[in-house]
Amino acid sequence: MAMIKLYPGLLLRTPAYPYTAYATADLSSLVQDPYFQAALQLASRSLFQVLESTSFHYEALPPKAKASLQKYLNRMCFRPTPFGLFSGFSVASWGAATGQPLQLEEEASQVHLSLAFADTLRLAEKLLTEELAPYLRYRLNPSLYKVQGGYRYLRFAEDAQQQRRKFSLDSLESDRLLQEVLRFCLKGSSKQALVDFVSFRAAVEEEESKAYVGQLLEEQVLVSELEVNITGQDYLERLLHVCAEHGIDTPRKRHLQELLEEIRVAGETSAGLQQALVRLQADGGYSKGTVYANLEKGLAANRLCASYHKKILEALRCLQRLVPQAAPSGLKEFVRAFEKKFEGRAVPLLVALDPELGIGYEELAVSYQVPKLLEGLSLDNPGTEKQVVEWSAAHALLLDKWQAAGTYPAAIRLTEEDIEKLPAGEGKGVLPPSTAVLFRVLGEQVYIEQAGGVSATALLGRFTPLSASVQVMAREIAQAEEQANPEVVFAEIAHVCDAHTANIDRRAAIRSYEIPVLVQSTLPEERQIHLSELWVHVERGEVVLWSVRLQKVVVPRLGSAFNYVRDDLAVFRFLCDLQYQGLHCNFSLDMSRLFPGLGYYPRVEFKEAILQLASWHLGKEQLERIFQVPTALQQEQLMRLAKELHWPPYLALTQHDHQLVFDLAQEKDRVLLLDNIKGKAEVALREFPFVGEKAPAVRDGAHQPYVHQFLAAAYHDQPVYKHRPHSSSKRRPLMKRRKLVPGDGWLYFKVYCHPSRANSILAETLNPLLKGLEKEGEITQWFFVRYRDPAYHLRVRLCLAAGKDGAGDVLGKMSRKLGMLLQQGAVRDFQLAVYERELERYHPALIEAVEQVFCASSTLVTAYIKSTRFSEFDYSYYRLAFEGMDTILDAFGLDVAGKVELLGQLYASFYREFGETKELKIQLASKYREISKLPGVLPGVGSKVLLPKVKSRSLQARFKETLVYAAQQARFLPPGRKKHLISDLMHMHLNRLLIDQPRQQELVLYYCLWKHYQSVAARQKQSKVSC
Repeated sequence: MAMIKLYPGLLLRTPAYPYTAYATADLSSLVQDPYFQAALQLASRSLFQVLESTSFHYEALPPKAKASLQKYLNRMCFRPTPFGLFSGFSVASWGAATGQPLQLEEEASQVHLSLAFADTLRLAEKLLTEELAPYLRYRLNPSLYKVQGGYRYLRFAEDAQQQRRKFSLDSLESDRLLQEVLRFCLKGSSKQALVDFVSFRAAVEEEESKAYVGQLLEEQVLVSELEVNITGQDYLERLLHVCAEHGIDTPRKRHLQELLEEIRVAGETSAGLQQALVRLQADGGYSKGTVYANLEKGLAANRLCASYHKKILEALRCLQRLVPQAAPSGLKEFVRAFEKKFEGRAVPLLVALDPELGIGYEELAVSYQVPKLLEGLSLDNPGTEKQVVEWSAAHALLLDKWQAAGTYPAAIRLTEEDIEKLPAGEGKGVLPPSTAVLFRVLGEQVYIEQAGGVSATALLGRFTPLSASVQVMAREIAQAEEQANPEVVFAEIAHVCDAHTANIDRRAAIRSYEIPVLVQSTLPEERQIHLSELWVHVERGEVVLWSVRLQKVVVPRLGSAFNYVRDDLAVFRFLCDLQYQGLHCNFSLDMSRLFPGLGYYPRVEFKEAILQLASWHLGKEQLERIFQVPTALQQEQLMRLAKELHWPPYLALTQHDHQLVFDLAQEKDRVLLLDNIKGKAEVALREFPFVGEKAPAVRDGAHQPYVHQFLAAAYHDQPVYKHRPHSSSKRRPLMKRRKLVPGDGWLYFKVYCHPSRANSILAETLNPLLKGLEKEGEITQWFFVRYRDPAYHLRVRLCLAAGKDGAGDVLGKMSRKLGMLLQQGAVRDFQLAVYERELERYHPALIEAVEQVFCASSTLVTAYIKSTRFSEFDYSYYRLAFEGMDTILDAFGLDVAGKVELLGQLYASFYREFGETKELKIQLASKYREISKLPGVLPGVGSKVLLPKVKSRSLQARFKETLVYAAQQARFLPPGRKKHLISDLMHMHLNRLLIDQPRQQELVLYYCLWKHYQSVAARQKQSKVSC
């Protein structure tokens, strides 16, 4: 193990109030306190308004509001995680071997206020479109890369309702003018200069030139140099600085300067904070009144006893052996797919992540939006794999110790000898250059609450704009990482996903380089690493990221605690996952992951370190025992369970980002606990031993004790990353020679492509080719299905004309056409396979009739795709889905009652598959109401003309004819088997129309058609009654 050291600085996090205040506080008086009012105003505007409506009289509040106030007070006394004014941070350091408790100094505290990021963006937009518009300069979108026949690039659209960005991968065709414009903008250009250039080069009028340039800007092919930044100087302050540079002095600019100054001054003293918040929130002209707050507490005594140093380092050494590492699954799959496709070559990163030209990443749909049918639906992932536990020597050790320890308060106590017995491979992986340790002091012990990550800077990031001391700490840690690894370049990943998380993602620029991902960097140009300059290859099973400009390996780092898996931009997720490659960066012991599904997990200790606190996981049966009795007896039932399970006096309930602490000896806490676990399927409770310490580690000037967390930075100076010689290679055609085995009477091709490209391949390439082959008499019919194995592809089956030896000719024509698509990158691969008929599924006597239905369905769907202007992002696209199912049901003679019964069964089956949640049922009902109001989508609602051309509409008649024939041939089937056949035919017809996520979309389609038929049946019944 590398020699780990602890950085001299510490970050202390404490709640707003001492924990003793919880038992003694009078909420009737507390709601009159301006600081408490300000904290509520920032945390919950709605609760504050209820309180304000009663003139801050506690007794006048409804019970629900009183319960909420009790929860907030609990948080302000027990939870040190920074959140508004409920808790705060302080800068501390390691001290002598012996020392006094750290002492908070309230007089030196400061509240840091800032505009919410959503407001910052809105106000910035006004400056950019008015005051700064004449001075804007535009450059190429840094994600732009060349492909055959054009360019591709990343872009985003703002979702105002959800306050988040939606990302997509767009394409544009290349021409001479576009190439000249792109070259012209390499160093940046003003809009007017760009308009003049286009007018001159294209010999067009200025208005036409303006329209052309406007389109390039709207489509984000060209982007402003004043786009938003998330690192470095505050974005709005940056724009105001640019205004000053250009001598701009307008009422708006002056007002914004005054607003920012008022926000800055408002937090300097807590006395006038609440009144300042009221003024800011009343400023509706320029702001929505949303501010983001951080509390920085002063320290009169700021040194923590250095005797805990050794205990933390010993704990980390133990945890390195004890805790297994888990590499990101997406990265492992990327390595496998990359080696298969690119065979040792290096390619541009953006090409590798392109879902059509490359291999994509974790099937993130960067160029494929959510279908309109699935918008607003929360669908469980069907077939989610259960957690798999790989048994190890660490499992055996812990289980053996556990059995010997017994029940609470007994703990698993590990010794030096225990750890030495573990194989060295248990903790395999290189230590990161630095890592974060979140710990608490408990008497002579330290509790390692959380430890890990690829850099200690991540948990410091949100505080760097607030405190010069924290910024120095983060920058020195980053510099230590760089000095220990001089052969590579560490680069900060700068990116904005949504406005809410951006409030805590804002951070100072602490690294020498940055990778801006659809944002601007405030670093000098030479210190910015653009996506377009990054190449990637796989060497000995590891991904190597390389800057062709710097000629160095690039090591990405995200200096933020943002949970990046919430973002669906492939390149961002890839860069974030790449941080973890080859590192052992998890030092947090979680017994519930090692031994899942148990009801109790004991405390685990190593020497003088607590590695995990004891916890109890209550299941449905235990919770029902509490709540099956009358309300008056539930406290008694709770305490009976507490005695059975040997609960300690204080327990903590943590749910997501919320934590409450309960003193079981207090009735108000028992009531609060019952209120918070009622209706839950399961809950986890953890011992909370941080109350009632004889020698608290942190106190205030009145000697009142505080719950606390310390954030330490562990680092070492051994090199982790090394330079790897590299040469960027150009892409070459990826087509391979294959052994082709034609089928007997049929040719069967698998055409691998991205879902978003499938419809254009069908309509623009395969349809004309196959129509030509039919006209020439070389094939008689054809059909296709969409499939995953697991890669997405089209399965195209061609029935060869009888009596003709044309297989070779057909094969040649198909191969040449698909080969062209392969070289263009539209197709990833294609294969020839043997067509095996599904005789068991469709019955041997019916297979030829079913194939005729498939062929008629395929030609109808392909013609529909080609002729309609709609896509899956418009409900009108689904006309053919509903009409097709209705046609199938009519062909088999089902009346309305029969349709209701069959569709109800199909819907129920799919509903079970996706979780049967109440929320999903409500969402489906809303979706049906939305669709039922649209003319021409559901059967019989508006026009039935789906295809504009008479010739194409004849395909509908052909589809119906084949269905009627199949129904006649299937008369011998028993009713149950016939229903299966009808269901299969509908399923396969929908498969041809639905581009991706077919089962999710089928659920919605079956539900909507079922509800539609119920409505039709109700109207028919009402009509009969009226007659």
